[in-house]
Amino acid sequence: MKKIPLGTKIIVITAGLVAVAGIFYAANPSPFAIVNTPIGVAASKTELIASEYCSQKIDRIDCLGNVSVLAQLPPGAGCGEKYMTIAPAQSANAGFTPRDIFITRGTKLFKLSAGSVTTFATLSSCGDDHTGITFDHEGTFGFNLIVTCENGIVWQVDNLPVPPNPPHVTLIARTGTLLEGPAVVPLSFGPLGGQILAADENNGAIHAIDNTGNVTYDVFDWSGAESVIVIPPVLCSFRPSPACPSPAGAFFQSIDKFNAIYHYPPAVFNWLGG
Repeated sequence: MKKIPLGTKIIVITAGLVAVAGIFYAANPSPFAIVNTPIGVAASKTELIASEYCSQKIDRIDCLGNVSVLAQLPPGAGCGEKYMTIAPAQSANAGFTPRDIFITRGTKLFKLSAGSVTTFATLSSCGDDHTGITFDHEGTFGFNLIVTCENGIVWQVDNLPVPPNPPHVTLIARTGTLLEGPAVVPLSFGPLGGQILAADENNGAIHAIDNTGNVTYDVFDWSGAESVIVIPPVLCSFRPSPACPSPAGAFFQSIDKFNAIYHYPPAVFNWLGG
């Protein structure tokens, strides 16, 4: 982690042994649920979901760490890194339904809504794996869905066309580097505010992309970087119902080598918001 002027920070979650080491630097992490080689994980106040590396299952995890199958992606490629994001309230500005779930698998984007999975969009040029996904919470990219490809292409997707017309898929940039794990960082994040920061695992770097397609390479160095995570100014915890004995955590991390989802309490991030 590097300190940035204006008192802002980001957290970069890394892969493999670096990710495992990251567990021990954080305060009070503990395994929360057992999932077979988990890859993608997404959480809200009421939903905690994970994808599996060599399965098309999307798992739901309850507040006690019990795992059940929420949905199944259509048959396709075998093992691969499938990432997910939950549509925030701001996404309604781009035609999305907040709380819908979007999942990547290579060139395919799937939507999971009310327990049903449909193919949402196909990217005309993307890699077969490592496709990253996030939503723009800041508005610099129209509150659209942001997708990165391992071949370095960055897309934005809105859902404004009237069904059955397909969503608009628009090219933002071609970086020429591996990309995954994007985030649109807060407007207050210094000179990079409102830009997409995306991880480049191969080069151990984080690159920035603005909304006109300009790319700034290697704005941060981080060996094995997998994704960029923004800590919200106001923290919330996963507690899907009052019947849950206590909040289950403010941040969740998948560690495929441990077949586990780890959770972190809000206190770890209280002073890092933004």
